[in-house]
Amino acid sequence: MRFPIALGTQSNKGKSPLEGIARLINCRAEVVGDEQRVKVATHAVAGLTTLGTLSGSGGIRAMLEVDGIGYAVCGRVVHQFEAGGTSTVFGGMPSDGLVTMARNARSAGAQTMIVCDGLGKFIQGGSVVDITDTDFGSPNSVCSVANHFVTSSPDGYLRSSEINDATGWDGLDVTAAQSDPDGLLRAVSRGTSVIAFGQRSFEVWDYTGSNDGFPFQRSQSSRVGCWSAASVVSAPIIRPDLVTDAIAWAATDRDGAYAGIVILDGYTARKISHHDVDRDMRDCADPTTITGMSWTDAGHAYMAWTIPGVTTWVYDTATSLWHERQSYGQGHWNIGTTMVLGGRVVGGHRSSPNLYFVDPNANDEAGTQLVMTVQTPPVHAFPDQIEVNALYLDCVTGVGLNTTTPADLDPVVSMAMSRDGETWGTELSRALGRQGNSNKRLAWHGLGTSDHRGISYKFSASAKVVKTFMSIAADGAKIAA
Repeated sequence: MRFPIALGTQSNKGKSPLEGIARLINCRAEVVGDEQRVKVATHAVAGLTTLGTLSGSGGIRAMLEVDGIGYAVCGRVVHQFEAGGTSTVFGGMPSDGLVTMARNARSAGAQTMIVCDGLGKFIQGGSVVDITDTDFGSPNSVCSVANHFVTSSPDGYLRSSEINDATGWDGLDVTAAQSDPDGLLRAVSRGTSVIAFGQRSFEVWDYTGSNDGFPFQRSQSSRVGCWSAASVVSAPIIRPDLVTDAIAWAATDRDGAYAGIVILDGYTARKISHHDVDRDMRDCADPTTITGMSWTDAGHAYMAWTIPGVTTWVYDTATSLWHERQSYGQGHWNIGTTMVLGGRVVGGHRSSPNLYFVDPNANDEAGTQLVMTVQTPPVHAFPDQIEVNALYLDCVTGVGLNTTTPADLDPVVSMAMSRDGETWGTELSRALGRQGNSNKRLAWHGLGTSDHRGISYKFSASAKVVKTFMSIAADGAKIAA
């Protein structure tokens, strides 16, 4: 009997390995429609190409594009760089906490403000200037709304600058976000509003244009808080019926306990994470290390959250499905922050001064292999056994490169089996086909019999080639218990 086997559409492991170990690592499901061979195909994620390396040491902590120029904080050094990779050191940021950046709306001489651990600086005219105004306070984040810089501080206060002036701070242009006395972790902009996040709540402050005191007024509050200040991302959403922007974050409930990854839908925090994502987030020993970012690629908008050493969870707004991203030899993706420069997505390495383009035409990570892995949902006939005589993988073949590198000239897919969800058998490889040799059928024979627990299959491909899986089928039979 021939029967189909599910590739799976997202990473979604069970609480126990025997429940299921389905994962998509460095690949994503894409709905391709009834007109194509399958309705859903699994494509490898975009690779990386090198943009350049900033001077100094440490990772790239934050980036911002301003009028076609990139600005970055790398380690404790502030840089300017261009789309061609040329960079210049501008100054320093002598602190190691969360870095946030924002620009104002000056038509000439835009100011780019940087906040970290109570310190504030701004970039203008090729130099980094300290903010010394005594009314500036000790902020932990900054955003730009309606031509004002707005900062948050741990004591629960929001402060506003003068219009388009990073140097102008008035002691009257301040207010307390105190619908819940939980302090503030972060402030971000949404249109002409400020969203202020505390540990157990968030508030929405709308711009009033007032010249008398703080120019924003609280319009909404919610008992949904923030699990990690660095998890808050302003992110695009691309769906068949909608293209818009949103704010997403790792949220807490009214008691400060982790509650899920949420998107701000109007004034409602709508949960988008499933239990596998939630387990990883909740079990993180230090939630402050969880970082978020977003980018778009080929009609997809992605939001990603990294738990260092565990994984990088990626949410595809086009499909509402989750996959994982991991750099070779790492539990997580090496990219820690993203922005758009020169019409291309730029990624900054989280632990080195390297800059990359997130490149849909690259099939590796700047010379390091990009391993695409699919772990299937369990194949079982509980309480019976399954005998599998042959296994077939339908994928794009004939993708080898015209190269002297053996792994790319003759690329392969490896398959391994697990009967307990924890241990994997020997990997067995099959050729994807040299360039143009698309008449290849990938088959594995004589795979034996499962017990009542069933079998999960893992397919991996690491060559620097196009990698697309479409479906799996098996020849086999059910054996009564």
